[in-house]
Amino acid sequence: MRQIEDLRRLAGELGIADRVLFRDYIPDEFLADTYRSADVFALSSRYEPFGMTAVEAMACGTPTVITTEGGLWEMVAWGLEALYANPLDPEAFGHAMATVLLYPRVASQLSRFGSHRARSSFTWNGIAQQLVNIPNLVERHGAGAELVRASGSRSDLPDAIENPEHDIEWVPAASS
Repeated sequence: MRQIEDLRRLAGELGIADRVLFRDYIPDEFLADTYRSADVFALSSRYEPFGMTAVEAMACGTPTVITTEGGLWEMVAWGLEALYANPLDPEAFGHAMATVLLYPRVASQLSRFGSHRARSSFTWNGIAQQLVNIPNLVERHGAGAELVRASGSRSDLPDAIENPEHDIEWVPAASS
């Protein structure tokens, strides 16, 4: 509890106490509305095997900043579906959150494409469809094929917003 009190005091010192809510357990029936009420969802875990809470936030249309300490960041297009940063670099993580809060077009894009990505890829149906498609992909591209996702880098974020390249293609894996 001391940590929560320290964070509440810090929010007061920064003048944002009226914009930051600290919650305990949230029942399932209120969870989606809670995600939707946020301006940004930030998962800054230093260890996160996947990040299901981030996927839930994305599915609700909440612009999301995720940790690079886990697997989810490798499955989303940076600047299109979510932003991510190393949680061990507080400045970088803060910049990612500030980007969402300062640039409404970025927030809107993350909301729209992040929701689509979460709902199409991380539901039971989405996962089942991906598994059903594996034999076809292997047949067309060989057993060593790997998924390549086109995504904008940090340096070309404005271009990614204007012209989102959301192409997925299968390419032969590099030979060993």
